[in-house]
This record gives sequence, C-alpha cells and structure tokens, in this order.
Amino acid sequence: MPFIESGGFSTYSGLLARLDRRFKNGFQLTASYALSRFKAFNNDSLGLGGNATDLNNLRADFGPAGLDRKNRLVVSAIWELPFYKNSSSFLKKNVLGNWNVSLISTTFSGTPQSVFLPNIVDLSTTGTFATYLPGTGPGSIGRGIHTVDQLNSLIRTYNQNINSLPNTTSCRTSPTGTGRCDLFGNEIFRLAELPSDTQLGGDPLLSQDLRLTKTINFSERYRLQLIGEVFNVFNIANLVNVNDTILPVEGTPANEITTLRPTQRATSIFGTGGPRAFQFGARFNF
Repeated sequence: MPFIESGGFSTYSGLLARLDRRFKNGFQLTASYALSRFKAFNNDSLGLGGNATDLNNLRADFGPAGLDRKNRLVVSAIWELPFYKNSSSFLKKNVLGNWNVSLISTTFSGTPQSVFLPNIVDLSTTGTFATYLPGTGPGSIGRGIHTVDQLNSLIRTYNQNINSLPNTTSCRTSPTGTGRCDLFGNEIFRLAELPSDTQLGGDPLLSQDLRLTKTINFSERYRLQLIGEVFNVFNIANLVNVNDTILPVEGTPANEITTLRPTQRATSIFGTGGPRAFQFGARFNF
C-alpha cells in the first residue's frame, strides 16, 4: 500500500559575489554572481517530494535537484543620458534630453536531468517501477556526466551486461527482446545510443531586458514619464520541459529519439526568459 513520509530533506550551498557602483554622474551598475549546489530527493524542484526508485535505499534518490543551477549571473544598470540635461531651453531639455536607459541581463546555467530504463523496469524489486540507468543517479545528467560519449559508454556497458543484472530472470519476450525480465515480468530491452548532438542537462537561461524612459518636466511639481520596455530583446528560446527521460530501445531511428530533448520554450510573458515582448506605459506625477 502506498504511503507518504516526511523524511526527505534538501541541502543548499553557495558562494555569492557582488559588485556595486553607486549612482554617480548619471550611472549605476550592480553585478551579482552565485556559484551554488542544490541537492534534494528525486530531482525535486519545488520541495513537494517525489516517488522513490528503491524503497530499501531512499538515499539512492538524493542528488542534484530540479532547480539546481551551478552558475547565476545578473547584471543591472541605469544610465541617465547626459544630452541637454542642463540646458536652459525647455524644448531642448524636455524633448531632446531627459532620457533614461536601464537594463537587466540574466544568465543561468542549465538544470540537471535523470535517465531511466524503459518499460518501467524495476531492478529494486520494491514495486517502484523505475530504475536509473546503471552508472547514473538522480540529476547526474549534466552534473557527473557531461558528454554524450560518457552516457553512450554507460549504455554500451549496460547492453553488454544485461544477463548479469540483479533481480532479473529468463522469460519469454518479443522477437527483439533480450530474453530477460525483471521479477515483475517487465521485459528488459537493449538501449539505443543517443545522437551526438544530444544536449546533456537543461537549457541555460539567457535574457536581456531593456527599459527606455522619457521624462518631461512641466514644473518642479508636475512631471510626465513615458516608458517603453522590451523583454528578452534577442528572443533567445530558453528551452524547457525536457521530453521523455526514459532511454530509447535499440533499433529506434535516430530521428525519433526524444530522450533529453526539450519540448517547448519558456512561456513567461512580460518576464525574464520568455518570448520577446514589448510593454509601454505612462506615469504622471503631481
């Protein structure tokens, strides 16, 4: 019978460095960099827990979490353009001058991924019906395993040692099967190697957000600000929702392998990382 327990935990360690240039001569700059590690159970992203892959060894599911991003760099700046700033002409100062440019530049490295054996093979015999590719663990793709050659080497080793896998038995399988099943009768297949262009780990997040503000001063009390903003000005895709982390079966055509392939781009509208979007506004101070 399924049960839930609160024995899970997570750990976070990080190093933060920050550079500040205070507002002077119309310019301000802040740059923050974080080098961090976030680990949790079952590649958990939101602290909501997850299903174990081995009920006899819950520790086997502790590793890099879904929100683990090794590198985070955020740069923000404000620049008051100096043109006609001190002009005595109302027209020059308020039409040609009084422009303000600000930006936020965001760069995050990709998140970790996991890969599982196909056909809900359960080598733990504990009824979880999920097993990591031997040699990998939770969140190890993009962390401990950095290249496709490394991952394909593990796949080749797995294919060569199917007959010696623990908790398996000889069984009647499909014509393309290996003649082995787990103890629940789930057929064990040889795995296909992944294409060389497979990206290991989630897509990095890159975004450049800009704001242009025009100020018209009617008097010391009355002021109008016209604001234009563009999010993700270079329209970088920032791909998310990595598809099907279950490894493909040997014989799958390369163009049909979706393992570790993202399925869509980030959808944050009017926010960092989403599709390029424009926003306009006005503010009247009195």
